[in-house]
Amino acid sequence: MNARFRTKIIACPSIRIARLDTMKTFFADWALSVLNQVKKRKMDEASMGPIQPNKCPCGGGSQCSVFRAMYVLNQMKKRKVGEAFMGPIQPNNCQCGGNGVEGRGSISLSKEEDLEIERQLKIINKPAVKTIKTEHGQIFSCVDINKQPAFDHPLLVNHTIQMGPGSLPKGIKDKQASLLGLSLEIGFKDGGCPQGTVPIRKITKEDLIWAKSSRNFEKLYPSNAQTPAQPNYRYAMQYTDEGTYYGSRAHLNLWEPKTIRNQYSGSRVVFRDLFPQENSNGIQAGWWVNNALYHDDHAHLTAAWTIDGYGSTGCSDLLCPGFVQVSKVTPLGTIFKRPSVYNGSQYYFPITVYLDPVSKDWWLLYGEDNRKVGYWPKALFNSTLARHSSVVQWGGSVYNDGVEPWPEMGSGQYPHDDQQFQKACYIGRIQLIDVNGNAKDVQSGSLFTVTDAQYCYNVQPNAKVPQSYYAFFFGGPGGSGGICSK
Repeated sequence: MNARFRTKIIACPSIRIARLDTMKTFFADWALSVLNQVKKRKMDEASMGPIQPNKCPCGGGSQCSVFRAMYVLNQMKKRKVGEAFMGPIQPNNCQCGGNGVEGRGSISLSKEEDLEIERQLKIINKPAVKTIKTEHGQIFSCVDINKQPAFDHPLLVNHTIQMGPGSLPKGIKDKQASLLGLSLEIGFKDGGCPQGTVPIRKITKEDLIWAKSSRNFEKLYPSNAQTPAQPNYRYAMQYTDEGTYYGSRAHLNLWEPKTIRNQYSGSRVVFRDLFPQENSNGIQAGWWVNNALYHDDHAHLTAAWTIDGYGSTGCSDLLCPGFVQVSKVTPLGTIFKRPSVYNGSQYYFPITVYLDPVSKDWWLLYGEDNRKVGYWPKALFNSTLARHSSVVQWGGSVYNDGVEPWPEMGSGQYPHDDQQFQKACYIGRIQLIDVNGNAKDVQSGSLFTVTDAQYCYNVQPNAKVPQSYYAFFFGGPGGSGGICSK
């Protein structure tokens, strides 16, 4: 009976796992054990509650029970706790579809959707002149700069690539010594890709399946404190009054907050218009830990864009055409190698997002000397964001799929107002760029604060910096769903 049941599970047509060796190992080690545990612990239909057909792409019945049992047993093994501490088994925990064994979420694809993803994969993964494998195992393809994925966007077919903004912001103060930590350098050390090519992270079928379901991962931050909290999403931020803004410079303190499957946690600067969410244009850039996308627990350089609040347009990094990569040494998705340490060494990442006064493209720059990563072409946008940003926001955000407790944000510590800057995550040396390209310091008390889960994450504005520039702390430990809904 056990053998027949195990065969049915493996043959389930909705299971699509890219790493077949992992699947085989998993079933070899777990299948009989799980079935025995299901029987022993009486995790049958009666004790698990009714199975919702729309929650189980494998067709419901005993198969769903076994996958739920696998999920619970894995969590119990991971946390080293007993059944009493696990709480009730939720129908949403059914891990039948997608690659639930790998823990990257589940999604059931039709034959047509599967073929479409295969087609997209061929388009995104352009022929490589050179392949670079990093020390962390990331793979980047050096692609002809004029044939990169951005130019598959219908609005960019005839786009003339820009190699840099017409001018750089004036008044950046990075050359002054900072007491907040050390500036991080990122990118390839050996010169990167050959001249005329740019590095594009190798995209897998798993990545595109994740991107299909990641509309839940990306949301534009509310433009004001009155906007209600969004399910599965929490933030702790400061933001400007409504106005016209042409860029920002800031130091993003770098950490590696603890996250698990189907969660992310990061720190970003955001530019958006004031349109309703479903029509809003926005861009954002910074760092995040996203195990589902990058298959690790490190902080990565990330950027995203949308013209409808991430309803059906835009994406993170280069998972869709749009962002134009120009750096041959610093690609989106690259890893930051040295996170900050609690009560120890602190590291930050200088980042600039700037509207080129000539081309009106939005540029992403980094480092002490504003090195170029790439840009969002003006042609992508259909609102006032094509001319300026109406609101600028800085801070942290997290996503949770609703199954697990909420993840850490920032350092995982509540904001602390300490002059050593060694406990909570901060964003410092914040400047706003005006229409003439002048970077001006943000003044204490000029920003608004918003957080939608104050018992889990919070903001400490007006940090006491021993130098004449603005900074604030943010973050927190996360916690259970009930606490983090307040």
